[in-house]
Amino acid sequence: LMNPTQASTFIRMVQNTPTLLQDARVIPMESDSQKIEKIGFGQRILRAGEEGKALEAKDRVAPTTSTVQLTAKEVIAEVNITYDTLENNIEGDNLQNTIMQMLAERAAVDIEELILNGDTKSDDAYLAQLDGIRKQAESHIVDMAGEPLTRQVFKQGYKAVPPKYLRVPQEFRFYTSPGQEVEWKDKVADRQTNLGDAAVQGGLSS
Repeated sequence: LMNPTQASTFIRMVQNTPTLLQDARVIPMESDSQKIEKIGFGQRILRAGEEGKALEAKDRVAPTTSTVQLTAKEVIAEVNITYDTLENNIEGDNLQNTIMQMLAERAAVDIEELILNGDTKSDDAYLAQLDGIRKQAESHIVDMAGEPLTRQVFKQGYKAVPPKYLRVPQEFRFYTSPGQEVEWKDKVADRQTNLGDAAVQGGLSS
């Protein structure tokens, strides 16, 4: 059982594991539910100006606001370690930290699976706790029906993104399965270019 300081450290360890959680906004919650306010401008706000003349009412803008309801789901992992293991382990007093790190890494992978593949209709009790990203995605979808990863996939995906999200392309992230990642790297490696050599030698994909 972790005290508050240990729990905060553990959460940071989970978030620092190389999974989707590194790119996610993590909000510590003090209760089982919490509301997060959203605000932003999704369309043009500037108008042609005239000296000494205010904008007409129809040209004035207001930010779009909404609320996201967060509802926590309880997950648990139990690790049983005997006193003999603690006393005789070669890592000695550091064993607890080692186990904490291993737990954080495994928990991050499991949470990532829930984030992606959660489905309240699933037969898997763990995945049935909530609907994940794939289940919630209902708009701007490009379904390649299992086709291999190609430049066309990236192009169609990019064109499906609403214009307001295309302003900072350097912040884009592409997520795919390990198998598709290998196939894409293999395609890049076939190029008779420096990029192809880099893909073969260093595993680079872009």
